[in-house]
Amino acid sequence: MNKDYIEFSFYTCFYEIFIVENSSWETELDGTELFEILELLQITIDKQLLVEKYLNRNNHSIEVFQSKTDERAFAYFDLKKDPTDQNDMFLLGISCRKHDKDVIYAKLLTIHRKLKTKSLFTSDIENYELYNGAFRPYSHFFDDNYILNNRQINHHIL
Repeated sequence: MNKDYIEFSFYTCFYEIFIVENSSWETELDGTELFEILELLQITIDKQLLVEKYLNRNNHSIEVFQSKTDERAFAYFDLKKDPTDQNDMFLLGISCRKHDKDVIYAKLLTIHRKLKTKSLFTSDIENYELYNGAFRPYSHFFDDNYILNNRQINHHIL
């Protein structure tokens, strides 16, 4: 496993970080913070696609948006919805090179501190849970029981 990368992740309210119109969630974010991080990593995401998939209560996909210049640098959006979740949580993850970690960490931590609804902020330099979930899903994510109509992992390079 390539040890030149680090992963950051946390659960947060979808509406709070993406500032979706007609949402009752309040936020201290202005909606540009995540996109600034992604721009540094040359990752382009389709916000409208993410909003549409999240609003579809039957969709539980993982959307992975890869960097144009480095396939190991990516943004990870696990849109699985728990039927009892009243906070509209999803998992947000970022994988980047270690030489980018200080600036990415600082910017993500600034976002995390402003969020009202969130989990613990985690970093991973050993297990690569996001990478394994995104690129080795058959055994890691599906427990060797991949069913086409179940959750999907979709990769995007925009």
